[in-house]
Amino acid sequence: MRGREAARSLLILTMSIFAVAACSNPTGNSGGGGDSAVPENYRVLYFSNGATNGALPEDSAEYQAGAEVTVLPLDPDEPLEKDGSQFAGWNTAPDGSGDQYRAGDTFAMPGGDETLYAQWVPEGPVSYAVAYDGNQASGGDPPADDTEYFEGEAVTVMGNTGGLVREEDTVVYTFAGWNTAPDGSGDQYRAGDTFAMPGGDETLYAQWSAPLADDDDLKDTFRELVDKTITGDSGSGFEPVEGQDGAYEWTGTGGASIRFWRINASGTISFETVLDDTRGSGRDGDIEIYRVEPDGGRGDLIALHTVNDQTPTTIQFEIPDSDFAIGFQGGQRDWVIRDFELTLD
Repeated sequence: MRGREAARSLLILTMSIFAVAACSNPTGNSGGGGDSAVPENYRVLYFSNGATNGALPEDSAEYQAGAEVTVLPLDPDEPLEKDGSQFAGWNTAPDGSGDQYRAGDTFAMPGGDETLYAQWVPEGPVSYAVAYDGNQASGGDPPADDTEYFEGEAVTVMGNTGGLVREEDTVVYTFAGWNTAPDGSGDQYRAGDTFAMPGGDETLYAQWSAPLADDDDLKDTFRELVDKTITGDSGSGFEPVEGQDGAYEWTGTGGASIRFWRINASGTISFETVLDDTRGSGRDGDIEIYRVEPDGGRGDLIALHTVNDQTPTTIQFEIPDSDFAIGFQGGQRDWVIRDFELTLD
């Protein structure tokens, strides 16, 4: 009896030890060190970091460590703003010393919640655009300037690169540059001219000249055109001669040029010129008539005239079918030009 009781006691003790072991290892894995903990989830939080207006992005997703996180954009209807500053993305540190991100960037989720702090930089200059308007053009396309300009930055005016034309019934107009006002009452520019960008977007409107008519006012109209071109639009450096109506003078070195719009007529242009070699050597000078390309560049030579020192000379040439320029070549020379005349065929 004693042997049976002893065996029974041993069986009960063995079962008890096994039960305790099973409770301490509920997964049933043999061996030590098994980790059965459920992975934790973490959140990405956005902090305004001094913003005065707008809404913060809200990321409702939960991420496990190592998961890919995509940085959210600002709400376009209620963007985050700070007085006197511009938004400059997000950083893992308030002072910008951490990892820098912008909307659409991705990063691996760390082993804990992540906070992204809005970054701010002092508000800088705003950029503006220059647009070109065909202004009653019946065909072609205005040029497109994709450059963004800051206030005061130099803008170079484009030419009629898209082939703008204007035709109304039987009247064919000639492109005559650009103006800041549709009716031509603003600032006038031609291809290659420059101006300082104002504090806002600028629109340049195509200008058009009608064909010259053969009437009693033709000479006066043409002389007004010449005076406006020489003293204003062309930037030639020629100045009116005091006391001499229709005369202009230029003093300097290296030469000068006068750029004319196309004159929509058939005939000839003539003017008188006098050259004064200021060095006293009596050297001659040259006058070139050449086309001006739509982009403002120099085109083909139309005519070349040599002018003798101190000798009044009449220059005559056919009206070009494009913009054109009159160039005065030479070193230290003074030029006087006067009595411009237009003769129609």
